Amino acid sequence: MTTTWWPCLRWTFSANTTTADPKRPRRQPPHTGLFRCWLGRGFVASLRLAIGTSAQGSSVTTSRKPRPAKARTGNRGENRREALLEAAASLFGTKGYDGTSIREISSAVGMLPGSIYYHFPSKEDLLLAVHEQGVNSVLRAVQEAIGKVPEDDAWARLEAACVAHLESLLGENSFSQVVTPQFTRSLEEPLRSSLIAQRDRYEKLFVELVDTLDVPEGISKRHLRLALLGSLNWSTTWYRKGRNTPATIARRMVELYRYPLDTSTVSPGR
Repeated sequence: MTTTWWPCLRWTFSANTTTADPKRPRRQPPHTGLFRCWLGRGFVASLRLAIGTSAQGSSVTTSRKPRPAKARTGNRGENRREALLEAAASLFGTKGYDGTSIREISSAVGMLPGSIYYHFPSKEDLLLAVHEQGVNSVLRAVQEAIGKVPEDDAWARLEAACVAHLESLLGENSFSQVVTPQFTRSLEEPLRSSLIAQRDRYEKLFVELVDTLDVPEGISKRHLRLALLGSLNWSTTWYRKGRNTPATIARRMVELYRYPLDTSTVSPGR
């Protein structure tokens, strides 16, 4: 075997076994030698040098800095779920539960009908989630309102709760119509009972507020609470934007139950 060294590459020649004289070496074509060179130590050394490592394995420091990781923009699935709740609340409130189809809800958010079931197992579960979010929204508003009133002023705390309650029902909120008793009444069992159970947990707050009131003997606090909440909830059927705001209406309703016979303490107005 004969070896010829070029400045940068090692060319290897092997004996030609097909020649008439076996002792006479025959030079391989240049491309064959180049291919063998790629597999030789010279190429490995060059490759190591190219990637920043010497032939002996020592590391070579480079000036290139790693790219910073991209910040996450949020959970896309959670955003889709919130969009579904908003769309379903709006459609349920305007067209009713039975009058709204899954296809309409999915179309409102640009989603295929079958994709909704990735977030909610059924249409009933979607309504339960919508109603629960609506109830929780009203609950947060009421808790925030009564938190600003001294605990020793029971009637003022009840008034603040009623104002927040009615403002939530009559405000620009997709969930407002879904949390009213009128909407719940149109549903069939067992779905209706599930929604009533959610609403009952919210109304426990009003039970506590009314129980702290100082009322004349013989007045049923339970009936007072039911009558007051009924008056507030039914205002969604007749209220129209105009002279009286939701806060004004709520305060006057509380006054009617606080001063049922003393007209001198009732705010003027129609």
